[in-house]
Amino acid sequence: MQSEPGVELQKEFGLDPNVLASFILVEGNKYYSRSTAALRVAKELKGIWKFAYVFIIVPPFIRNIGYDIIAKYRYKWFGNVKPAESLPQKKEQSFCETM
Repeated sequence: MQSEPGVELQKEFGLDPNVLASFILVEGNKYYSRSTAALRVAKELKGIWKFAYVFIIVPPFIRNIGYDIIAKYRYKWFGNVKPAESLPQKKEQSFCETM
């Protein structure tokens, strides 16, 4: 969200690029945030994670309460992983362009 393409996408969808408090998924000409974005990503994963998508039937205002709780305590519950090594500039640009 902080990269140049991320900032441009946020502006395109009328989002404030200075607010970094959420997870955003862009699919075509629509964007999804918070629990909806997470569930749409989970649907595409392999294994048991795809079944989390059944929670899409729960109203977003309820799902987002759960999302916010998990976001707040995730490091306490699941641990903190060291950040991955940065991609070389050329690969980073290629990665952003494919999204």
